Amino acid sequence: MNASLKRVAITLVAILSFLTVFAQTEQTQTAPTQPESNRFRFMEKPERVWPFEAEIFFGLGTGFKYHGVWADGATTCGLELRGNIKNTGWDVGAFLRFDGTGYDFKNKMPPINPDIADLYTTDQSNSTFTIGVVSDYNFRQGHRLNPFAGLGIGYTVYSTVGYWHPYETDGCTLSFIPRFGVELFSWIRFTGYAFIVRKGYNTVGISLGLTIGGWHRKSKQSPQAPD
Repeated sequence: MNASLKRVAITLVAILSFLTVFAQTEQTQTAPTQPESNRFRFMEKPERVWPFEAEIFFGLGTGFKYHGVWADGATTCGLELRGNIKNTGWDVGAFLRFDGTGYDFKNKMPPINPDIADLYTTDQSNSTFTIGVVSDYNFRQGHRLNPFAGLGIGYTVYSTVGYWHPYETDGCTLSFIPRFGVELFSWIRFTGYAFIVRKGYNTVGISLGLTIGGWHRKSKQSPQAPD
């Protein structure tokens, strides 16, 4: 893991730790000057929600330095299916995702046989396909504004797109996807993520997701006794 990615991973862990500590503090404190019903808290008691939800997402970001060249950018897209654990803020699920990043090695080409040099392109696209599992903690489950943080672990197949590129690679390995974000109205999710897989394929970015399911459910009211 290169120095840049280490800094990103440390930053994400620090943010997740801060969110957890802040949530615990908010849960134990009260506001003497403000009615409880009007006070916004980072962490709330989970509301009843529908047990299953699906999300499609697309995101943009960037990669890291690879063979002396910084990435031109990065993209991600995919699908998640999640189940909400009853009476808790936790959800667990599975996902499929595609990630890609690109490099231009125009000034950093490796030694190449002059007889086939014309066949090579200086632009290189590195892509991945990942299947895995994910879990999030929702700090305000069932509320209109719901911050969350979580981690995905996947099995990733990676390869260089096309042929005759400067640094061709292919293979498969485990990947890790720490993330945090916010869900709005149980429909829209903004997620900051780090995709950690191997050098030349690591990315960070922000995704926009559309969620179907997992909506707030009205609490069941017990029947009142007759007067």
